[in-house]
Amino acid sequence: MGKSKKKAFTKYAVIIASFLLIALVLFSPKLAKMGQTKVSYTQFVSQVKNNEIDEVKIDEETDKITYKLEDGKVYYTNYPDYEQFRNELLSEGVDIEIQERNISGEIIPYLSILIYAMLIFVLLRMINPGGKYNIESSKNIKTRFSDVAGMEEIKEDLLFLADMMKDEKYKQSGARLPKGILFEGPPGNGKTLLARAFAGETGVNFIAVNASEFSSSLVGAGSSKVRNLFKKAKANKPCVIFIDEIDGVGSARSSDNSAAGREMNTIITALLNEIDGFNTSEGIMVIAATNRAESLDEALVRTGRFDRRLVIAPPDKQTRIKLLKLYSKDRNMADDVSFDALANRTYGCSSSEIECIVNEAIITCVKNNRTTVCADDFEQAIIQMTVKGNVKKHSNQNEDERCLTAYHEAGHAVLGRLLSKSEISLVTIRPTTSGAGGFTLIDNTEDINYLTVEDIKNKIAVCYGGRASEFLLSGKDASKISSGTNKDIKDATELAVSCVSISTGIDYRIFSAQGEKEVMKSAQSVLEAAWENAVSSLEKNWKYVEKTANLLIEKETLSKEEFEEIFE
Repeated sequence: MGKSKKKAFTKYAVIIASFLLIALVLFSPKLAKMGQTKVSYTQFVSQVKNNEIDEVKIDEETDKITYKLEDGKVYYTNYPDYEQFRNELLSEGVDIEIQERNISGEIIPYLSILIYAMLIFVLLRMINPGGKYNIESSKNIKTRFSDVAGMEEIKEDLLFLADMMKDEKYKQSGARLPKGILFEGPPGNGKTLLARAFAGETGVNFIAVNASEFSSSLVGAGSSKVRNLFKKAKANKPCVIFIDEIDGVGSARSSDNSAAGREMNTIITALLNEIDGFNTSEGIMVIAATNRAESLDEALVRTGRFDRRLVIAPPDKQTRIKLLKLYSKDRNMADDVSFDALANRTYGCSSSEIECIVNEAIITCVKNNRTTVCADDFEQAIIQMTVKGNVKKHSNQNEDERCLTAYHEAGHAVLGRLLSKSEISLVTIRPTTSGAGGFTLIDNTEDINYLTVEDIKNKIAVCYGGRASEFLLSGKDASKISSGTNKDIKDATELAVSCVSISTGIDYRIFSAQGEKEVMKSAQSVLEAAWENAVSSLEKNWKYVEKTANLLIEKETLSKEEFEEIFE
C-alpha cells in the first residue's frame, strides 16, 4: 500500500471511528433501556406495598425510577417527583439512591450532534474535493494535427489561433486572442482529439475536464472547483483548458429555486466570472465541446467568451477514406478491400464508429487465423455496427415466421430501391443477437448533405415498407400485422416530426403544449400519406416483393447483385 493510500485509509478510519464513538454517546441511553422492562406507576406502587422491592434508583436527569426484583430483571417507571414520595418509600423500608442532574450530561449530546455534523461535512468534502485536475505538460503531448484525419478548414483555423498564441507580433499589435472556442457537433467525431492536437501544435500545457466533474452534493463546491481549475491553469500558463460536454453545467439558467438549481446557476456564474477574469495575453485558451449548443446559456456564447464556434460534423467521404486508411495503416489489407467502397458503406458514421468498424474487422481476421484483412471482415464489422449485434448462426424461427420476415424485409428492400437515392447492399432474414428478425442494409452511393421534404417523405414510406408488405400479404387485414414493425413505426414518426418543421417553416417547440398538439396533428397527416404511398407502390410492384421474399426463404441472405437480378 502506497503512502497516499495509507494516508487516505487513515483519514477514513479516524472519521469512521469518530462516527461510532459519537453514535455510542448519543444512543447509549437507548441502549441502556434495551435491557430494562417498563411498568406502570400503579404496578410499581403495588410492588412497594407488597415488599417486593428493596432498593430503587432515582435518576433526576431522565426522571426515571429503576429497580430489581427477585427474578434479577431490571424494571423502570416514571418518577412522580412530589415531596412525600421519598418519605413514603422510606416508610415502606425501601432504600433510595439518588442520581442528581449533571450539566455536562446535558451538554454532551448537543456537542456530539455538532461534532457529528462537522464530521459529515469533512467526509463529504473528501468525497467531493474542491477540484483536483491533472495537467499534461507540453513536453508529453505528442498529438498533432497530422494525427487528425480530414477537417482541413477547421485545422487551418486552429493553426492560425495557435500562431496567435505563440507569435508576439499579435500581442504587440493589440490584437485580442479569442478567450474561448466552442466545438459543436455530434459525439464521436474527434472534438477531444482536436483540442489535444491544438495544445500539441501550440506547445502549451493541457488540462482536460468533463463538465460533470463540477457537480457536487455540497452547495458551493461546484463553483469552488471551477475557480481551482482556472487557478491551476494560471499557475501553469501558457495552457489550454478543455471542458467536454459543457452543456452538463452550461445550460440556460433557470428560475428553479431548489438546491440543485441554485448550485447549477452558481457554477455557470463562476465559469463566466473566471473567463472574464483573465486576459488572453496570459496565454490561456478555453475550449469547450458540446452536442447541444442550442441549450447553452446565452451569456456563455456571447462575444468575448465562447465567441469562436467550430462545427465538427460527421466526416465526409474523403475524410472517411483517410480515417479508414489511418486506422488500418498497421495491418495487411487484401486486394478485395476498397476504401472507396467502404467509405460509401460508412456514410453517416462518426469517426469513432469508423474506428470501431476497422477494429472489428481486424478482430474478425485474427479470430479466423488470418494475417490479411479482407472485404468480408469489413462486411461483418459494418453489419455488427448497423444492427448493434451479430447475425445468429442458427435460426429458431418456424416456417410461418420465416415467410412473414421474408415479406417484411422484401417490402423494405423493394421500396428502398424504388423511392430512395440509395442502393440495397444486403437483405437477410437471419435473426441477430440484438433481437431483429432480419434486416435490410440501404447504403448511399454519394454524400447527401441536405434532404428535401420529398426525400424525407420517401424515407418514411421506406420505413413503412415492411408493415405495408405484411398488410398486403394478409389481404389488407391490419390485425395480422406483426410486432416486428414497432421500430419502423418509431423511426417513421421521428422523421415525420422533422418533416413538419421543414415543410411548414415553423419551430413548434417554442409554443409548448399547444405546439406539441400542432406537431402531432401535422405529423399524423404526413404519416398517413406516406403509408398510402407505401401500400400503393408495393401493390404496383408486388411481383418484385414476391420474388425477393421467395429467394430470401430459399437463400436467407441476398447480396446487392442477387437483389438487382430480380429487377433485371
